[in-house]
Amino acid sequence: MPSFRDWWAEFISTRVGVRPATRLRDESIFRCHLDPFFGDVPIDQIGFRDAQRFVAELAATDLAPRTVRKAAGLLAQSLDIAVRSRLLEHNPTRGLSLPQVPHKEPTFLEPAEVERLANAIAAPYRTFVLVGAYAGLRNGELAALRAKRVGAATATIDVTETRTLRRDGTPTFGPPKSRAGRRTVPVPSFVMDELVTDISTRGIEPDDLIWTSPNGNPLGDANFRRRVWKPATEAAGLGGLRIHDLRHTCVAMWSRSLASPRAAAKWAGHSNPALI
Repeated sequence: MPSFRDWWAEFISTRVGVRPATRLRDESIFRCHLDPFFGDVPIDQIGFRDAQRFVAELAATDLAPRTVRKAAGLLAQSLDIAVRSRLLEHNPTRGLSLPQVPHKEPTFLEPAEVERLANAIAAPYRTFVLVGAYAGLRNGELAALRAKRVGAATATIDVTETRTLRRDGTPTFGPPKSRAGRRTVPVPSFVMDELVTDISTRGIEPDDLIWTSPNGNPLGDANFRRRVWKPATEAAGLGGLRIHDLRHTCVAMWSRSLASPRAAAKWAGHSNPALI
């Protein structure tokens, strides 16, 4: 019977449709958490008590509950494949007690608050706030938006690309995760006017990213939040606001408008209107 380490190598090599950033994250979780605990153990010797002790020990550290749940989920997924491969009769991880992820209610901004934040943020990122709040792009989609995807004549933005981060924080670009994520989003005229002027004034070429770091590199998450986003939200009296709350704000505006749930779902990049 293979050890968990050997089984993981086979499991991870046969997965398909996994994004590079996800693969790197999962390998890091294996290396840091799963391998030290289960690496040498034959997979048929892993029991429920072992798996629950693994979860409890991780939960007792300073790891985020979401990371603990992800580690347990990867253990379960790998052993599910072992069951389907007829190496195990059942998956011993079923029914584990897992830490709860704290729920944070989304924040919805009023138009005056959006404007206050747009005025408070560093100059190149005013349009970042406006597009986030009035076009509902995800953080990675904002970071990957290129000038050629802005349709001034039609007042729309084509979402064809998103930025993800590797484990070391290096950005990488690729298509949205789902077919629904690739979409055309309407943009209010006052936002489009500012965006087009911003692109022209800053001399942004069609293939260029609209928003980059001050040194011209693709936007990362940690530095942008610490150096740009947090000071701006605090200056605007909106401390604690997340970038993703701009998207929540936009979806709420669509829901209050005459847009149908189906149209709002399409613009937001969801295939199911019930998610709006």
